[in-house]
Amino acid sequence: MFKLRGISTANFTTKVMTPGTILLSAIVISLIVLIGYKSWQEYRIYQINKMIQTFPTAAGTGTQTVISWMDNATDEDGYVVERKTDGEYVIIATLNADSTSYVDYASVPGSNSCYRIGSYNQAGTAYSEDYCIDIPLEDTAEPLPEPLPEPLPDDPVDPIPDPDDPVIPGNVSIVSTFIEKPGVIELDGREFYGFKSDYNYNDEFSVDEISSVDFSIGNGSLSSHDSSIFIFQEQGQELENGYVVMNYNELNSFNFSLLGSGNAQVATLYLSLGAWSSDLAGLTVRAGDTTELVTLPSSYSWHYVKIDIAFEQSTVVTVTPTGSHGGYSGIKVAGLLLNVESKPSYALVHGVSVETGGEIDVSNVEYTASDGMSGNVDFSGAEVTSIDYAGSPKYRDSTYKFVNNGTVVASGYTGMSWKDTNAVLIDLKSSGDQAGLASLYFKAGAWTNDPAMLELTVNGEVSPVELSKGYRWFYLKADIEFEGSIHVELRPVGKLGGYSYISFAGLTLE
Repeated sequence: MFKLRGISTANFTTKVMTPGTILLSAIVISLIVLIGYKSWQEYRIYQINKMIQTFPTAAGTGTQTVISWMDNATDEDGYVVERKTDGEYVIIATLNADSTSYVDYASVPGSNSCYRIGSYNQAGTAYSEDYCIDIPLEDTAEPLPEPLPEPLPDDPVDPIPDPDDPVIPGNVSIVSTFIEKPGVIELDGREFYGFKSDYNYNDEFSVDEISSVDFSIGNGSLSSHDSSIFIFQEQGQELENGYVVMNYNELNSFNFSLLGSGNAQVATLYLSLGAWSSDLAGLTVRAGDTTELVTLPSSYSWHYVKIDIAFEQSTVVTVTPTGSHGGYSGIKVAGLLLNVESKPSYALVHGVSVETGGEIDVSNVEYTASDGMSGNVDFSGAEVTSIDYAGSPKYRDSTYKFVNNGTVVASGYTGMSWKDTNAVLIDLKSSGDQAGLASLYFKAGAWTNDPAMLELTVNGEVSPVELSKGYRWFYLKADIEFEGSIHVELRPVGKLGGYSYISFAGLTLE
């Protein structure tokens, strides 16, 4: 029973009750009961919804239960969320007034958990009915995607991305934010894509690209609408307004490709969505191996969302509704912005010189050996994004030494036979607008009377390297000046037998 505000028992005394007093007391008690019943009704929560989600973690899979309810209380101080797995209900969260959802990250796989929600103020707490749900075992969770198979030895590998090839995820993060109705969105010179008219604006802003936009409609249809809800403009001039809308149904989805260049970039997606249903509604946004669940804070209204996707390499983004909802329910897709200005990279091969031996002085430069050992990173703002090999490489701890102020800090090389299916693959990135200088160290020998060639390819441009003689070893250094992100390949031309070999020691950065 609730203790009502404004009711005090301090002045009650013991005395003989007259018939009039008894009648008056009965009326007061009836009013108290009526007021208490009305108070409970004010706090009553009429419906609670649940959804179980499984998600990948570094240790395997996790389980979480999403709980939402209708906020029918009018003067609550807050809400409590209680769970019963075995035994009594236990408070697992205390929330602010007007709250409508909670995510239970401590769900126990394989258990049956019951939940109830209570709205409270100084008069007491009013609870919803119990709602129970079976939490699946972890081995029933959606499995992590199978890794792509490694290329077979000596299989040719094309490291240059092709727009028609599947894109790779790279480093991706997703952040979703509910916002006020946006109205006018100023582009401020940024690159923009409008979904309603397939309109791309200012694609020179960034070398990164938005491409391959595709809607998959399994329920209902896709339609375009002019609207003042989303107006994209540049310096006061309207470029696009409105959106395309699809039914709020899990059979529908849309996707697009973000073609990255290796530079940090953030794409912002603008959406509006509403579910005319008391069931839980949301969106699943997936980019590469990263997933973000966007859960609507309430039903029977439109919500506006911006989703920021940070990426470097190319990735496919897929957006899929959670659940199926009718009535006015829908997902309105407006526009996509690229927020970070980026310029095309450039590279200049200064030449290839012949060195006297395998000792490399790294006293005042950043270095990275062929096995990934690196040091002196403070000497350069540039960085080695990756070193990889195509074909059949083999590491040997001999021949080359990296010497830092008289101390050997790294050694060895990664070698491969003279086949044009073998290659050294290197990705480099400079710091901002500051140019970097990379020096590649390698050893090559061709056991032939014919001219022997290597190819040094930087961002698709080939610089041939000819060995002046056969039947001998050459210690070589290639100097490359660059800005932005570049891709470098070093590979033999043709196929030679005997002792013909190429050995990559590593590189330095200035």
